[in-house]
Amino acid sequence: MSEPITVARPYSKAVFAVACEDHALKQWGDALTAIEALLKEDRMSRAVRDPTCTPRQISQSVIYQLGDFLDGKTKNFVRLLAEKKRLVLIPQIKALFEMYRAKQENRVQAEVLSAMELDIDQITAMRTMLEHYLQSKVVLDCRVDQTLIAGAVIRAGDLTIDGSLQHRLARLSDTLGV
Repeated sequence: MSEPITVARPYSKAVFAVACEDHALKQWGDALTAIEALLKEDRMSRAVRDPTCTPRQISQSVIYQLGDFLDGKTKNFVRLLAEKKRLVLIPQIKALFEMYRAKQENRVQAEVLSAMELDIDQITAMRTMLEHYLQSKVVLDCRVDQTLIAGAVIRAGDLTIDGSLQHRLARLSDTLGV
């Protein structure tokens, strides 16, 4: 059986192509977010997995509940996914779509875990340094992780910069053979 991300890839590529063609990346991103949120609701999640619910019933329910938020193309996309029994792939389709969108917009999402709350000057300096290094616009998601003791860990795509005291102590311990 194929991995969900593998099955989701052609759908996300198709949606991305349509969104680019229509200059509607934000609208499609918002629609996918809304669909994902709706499908996470207990009742909808059960309906999508219920073999007695027809694809038409499921797609009509999604379209009805999201109302005017969906345009004609997104409604057709919901119908297609329901018909192919692929609505469960919405989280993967959305994740891939957002990855393609970020690349198109030359934007990188970076996660910063720090031992203490960062002030605005630290965040600005970190963003500037990362933008220079990655040659992309950087969107930071800053969170506190007190287990780091001191310092910070930055993750942006497959780049990881670990400047935490915890990491330094581990390296020192390895060097000393302790």
